[in-house]
Amino acid sequence: MTKTNKIIIVIVCLLAAGLFIYSQPRANNQPADQNFEQTVLSDLSDSTETITIDYVVADLLAEEFLVAPGTTVLDVLTDLAGAGEGFELEIKTYEGLGSLVVAIGDRQNGTDNNYWQYYVNDQLPLVSADAYQLQAGDRVNWLFAVSEF
Repeated sequence: MTKTNKIIIVIVCLLAAGLFIYSQPRANNQPADQNFEQTVLSDLSDSTETITIDYVVADLLAEEFLVAPGTTVLDVLTDLAGAGEGFELEIKTYEGLGSLVVAIGDRQNGTDNNYWQYYVNDQLPLVSADAYQLQAGDRVNWLFAVSEF
């Protein structure tokens, strides 16, 4: 089995695990397919519930944000790219498994065996970025590096 095949299998397994976790009933009774419609970078001063997170995208961006509860890692990344932060974003969604970040800026997955991976509080989550809901004080770090798997 080639290294590329192993990486693909690991990515599919991570996405499957994310789907399983994401499909579990939520304590706040939100349906799993509910979209987060409010941009996370907008003025949330009217909201009584916000959380503070640190967010780092490789060497492109490092900032602290206020976001609404239920915001995912991918929500923030998508909003940052859409807010003109100096990078383009390419995402591929796998039905039933979740979304995979394929490229940020000019860095494309597979280049020199590097892949976009996100860490929350220095841990590599086993769910896709669109399934990981941020908590107060989380530190998110996107790295373009050789996969650990």
